Amino acid sequence: MTAKWLFLVVASILSQGAIADDYTCPASLEIKEKLVSESTEWLGMYEKASGEIAYTNGTEISDAVKLIDVSLYSGEPKDQAALVPDNADTLSEEEGDALWSFSNADAQKTQPIYIVCHYEASNMGVFKKTAAPVKSCTWHFKPEAENNVVSCVPY
Repeated sequence: MTAKWLFLVVASILSQGAIADDYTCPASLEIKEKLVSESTEWLGMYEKASGEIAYTNGTEISDAVKLIDVSLYSGEPKDQAALVPDNADTLSEEEGDALWSFSNADAQKTQPIYIVCHYEASNMGVFKKTAAPVKSCTWHFKPEAENNVVSCVPY
């Protein structure tokens, strides 16, 4: 019994290095927009993610937008260094796993990997830096499903 217990403890410690870190994008965002330059000749409108048209009438419009895409960046997203998945040529719009792999942990010390969550009918998004240098990241895409988890394997 003691040998079995010791084996389980050692196996648990050794396997911790291979455990992926999951980054969960918000499934949706609540956004507010306001047209600040509405003229007297033109009336403002906003097409919500649902397809509903709302007239602004000088007021702020609220909308809930759903997650539609995930991307990875080398360095902060404002630097616009988007990374193409390793398997971009074979990805389908139907369903699949986008895979990014990284061979240099040292490069991530100056250019860490950021995960960016993109939302439908909006230019708004959210981003987060990975906790540590990563070997690879995977995002499973499936239309009409909750695809909000990116799994990254740390070095």
